[in-house]
Amino acid sequence: NLRRPEYLDFVFSQIPSGWLGFCYDAGHENCYTQGADLLSRYGSKLMALHLHDNDGSGDQHRIPGDGTIDWQALQAGLKRSGYPGAIALEVIHENGDPETAESYLKRALDSARQLFGEFNS
Repeated sequence: NLRRPEYLDFVFSQIPSGWLGFCYDAGHENCYTQGADLLSRYGSKLMALHLHDNDGSGDQHRIPGDGTIDWQALQAGLKRSGYPGAIALEVIHENGDPETAESYLKRALDSARQLFGEFNS
């Protein structure tokens, strides 16, 4: 999702429904549509979140903070949107990574708590 913002533009302009929404994927915006600011455009239609980081060159599914996403700006956009739902971390522990899966998951959880601990409180 988010590779073609013009599709969202078309769908939202053609189907005026309070039941229509979208899933915001932070990593996809960073590597496919950087600068589109889809949270500002469609934050009121936000229904789901996929959060992960990357360096902008591809969909790497890194832990938030391990890439180039501006997480403070993203936090502000989420707060402005009024999104009340769950936050899904979409991170991948790569095969061959020397970090243990347990340590990786703990770092991912710590990152989410640091970034969004107060978001849904």
